[in-house]
Amino acid sequence: MTCDRSQSGSPGHSPLAFTSTVPAHLVHRRSVAEVLIMDWRVLGPNHFECAAQWPRGHRVFRTRDGGHDPLLIAETLRQAGILLCHTAYGVPEGARFLMDRIGFDADPCQLADVGEPAEVVVRVHAAPPRRTRLLTQVSYDYEFSRSGQHLARGVGGVRCVAPALYERIRARATQDAETTTAASPVKPWRVGLTDYGDVAIGERSGPATVPMRVPMGHPVHFEHPLDHVPGMLVLESIRQATRVLLDRPEAQPIAAKFEFHRFLELDLRSEISALMKRADGETVTLDISVVQGGQCAAEGTLVVAGQGSSCSGRRGVGVFTSPVAPILTNWR
Repeated sequence: MTCDRSQSGSPGHSPLAFTSTVPAHLVHRRSVAEVLIMDWRVLGPNHFECAAQWPRGHRVFRTRDGGHDPLLIAETLRQAGILLCHTAYGVPEGARFLMDRIGFDADPCQLADVGEPAEVVVRVHAAPPRRTRLLTQVSYDYEFSRSGQHLARGVGGVRCVAPALYERIRARATQDAETTTAASPVKPWRVGLTDYGDVAIGERSGPATVPMRVPMGHPVHFEHPLDHVPGMLVLESIRQATRVLLDRPEAQPIAAKFEFHRFLELDLRSEISALMKRADGETVTLDISVVQGGQCAAEGTLVVAGQGSSCSGRRGVGVFTSPVAPILTNWR
């Protein structure tokens, strides 16, 4: 399909620019401050390249222990996938986007904070979109690099649905919903934070289970109105849950793969459960599930590393030894 170059982006022979962001609405953001994608270009049929800039200071994606937040990888591939749906594949504004799956596997050494915003290049390969009158479905593979060095790889799947279909889907999802009382937050220091407003989990409800909290009005997670829990808040809640359950407030995800089966409603109790699969020194692999109303809404695998292990002689912990790596290879 011919790409619509009127939506911004560089011609294929021009270098990517890191001087300004793409229009915020093309990555489904209202605040320009939340836009990570700076530019994009076409490399060939279903092959693209995007420029992203990662901030050093951010309300959610914090630089800590000398490294950028690995969840910036997830947010970058989310924004890049949405951008390309609109600009390269003609999905109209007003379509609603549903995240089906997301995964990444990072080299922690390339996440190092070197005293300036990180300029990241993302090569994207898309499978030919599957289309119906009301639905466009796209799967992406991503390769991240920084200063010419491999940083991470990722995968993602998104469904773009027409407003009429979305309204029918949401009506079915909410017709039997009953509201519940929000869980009280854990103390921020237990999840490596300082502000109660950023805490996205409550106290343990079981030996390996914590309730999710939905901080309505949060300036990042809800920088525009939503009728369900956004996927990036689900990932942040999972990160915080593993920090509490492992009693490691500084633990960071270095690899992950998750599938999203259902919407998570804003006012219903959700439980995050984590089962440890293996521990290798400072690296721990966990099976994660998120349940709401007795039904599994999201599930997957998370690999976390502890404080001080992001590099420090452990180059390639995420990319080369993560148990997620072979799973990502065949996860299409």
